[in-house]
Amino acid sequence: MMFSHTSMSALPTSSAIEPVVRASSPMPPGYTFVPKGDPYLTRHCRRQTQEAHQVVYVVVDDKKKQIGIRVPIHIQASVKRSEIETRSTRKQLVRKSDESLEKHFREAILARFPRIPHDELPKIIHRATAKGKGRVGRTGTIGMDGKVRLAVQAHIRHTKTDYDGLLRNGTEREEARRLTLQKALDILKEWGPIPKKKQTPERTRKQTPAKPAQKTEDETAASKAVVPTNAAAEAGRQDDNTPTTTDTETEIMDEPQPKRKLKASSPDKAARQVKFASPLATAISVEAVVRQSKQATRQQAKRQRHNGKRHRAKSRLAQKRKAAQA
Repeated sequence: MMFSHTSMSALPTSSAIEPVVRASSPMPPGYTFVPKGDPYLTRHCRRQTQEAHQVVYVVVDDKKKQIGIRVPIHIQASVKRSEIETRSTRKQLVRKSDESLEKHFREAILARFPRIPHDELPKIIHRATAKGKGRVGRTGTIGMDGKVRLAVQAHIRHTKTDYDGLLRNGTEREEARRLTLQKALDILKEWGPIPKKKQTPERTRKQTPAKPAQKTEDETAASKAVVPTNAAAEAGRQDDNTPTTTDTETEIMDEPQPKRKLKASSPDKAARQVKFASPLATAISVEAVVRQSKQATRQQAKRQRHNGKRHRAKSRLAQKRKAAQA
């Protein structure tokens, strides 16, 4: 016999095997309610019910907010026993996982902001890695470097500036961030790596080619004499292995001149400079993107309101003309 639920046309749909029902609807035979809040119970009850090819009912309140699920009684009892048996082991694993996350988070903060006061570290880590609050330290969509940057910026904004006070006094969030941006950037610069002094590379002396030796009057006269044939010149070279002045000069002139080597900038130095500038540049770019996005949203809403007014005016004018013709 198939259990019949009340009409669910006004309820949000979950899936074909997880119909959504109200908390006030009758409980299906052989089912029990598993309240939301224990991830272990919810996850295993849902998985085992689906593996048994039975229906998981998603339960919502009068505001259509999910408050739990309905699963078969025997599956809920089995999962409950398993939860009790593995509770201590799971707590140890969770504790180790949390300690590992906090350790890596601390190391990443010190690597990017080595001059940060050590008494600020526990506050940043505790807030960024808090469970069940959607904190940036536990998100899986951002890398560790991005998590550190956002966590430190948020800590500075809330504890080192008047950001919260501006919000309490009615200042818009975007305007409050703009007013406190410069102070936050100054603190980020103080906590960042120490900039190294720029070292001017030593200038290398320009290497000029060696000047050939000046010829004497006898050598000048000899150079104007008739050049011997190849055979005679070869015989002369075999008799005397010592090169003549003319040969030496030719070798000097034909020798390729050394080229000046340009010193390339050190990759490590460039990387350190980029790394130091990245928190400031990234913070400015994030604020600019948020500001541009909100400005575009306001302009789009303004255009929609304007178009709506024009459409309503045209409709009223058409109705008047139609009434006049009638």
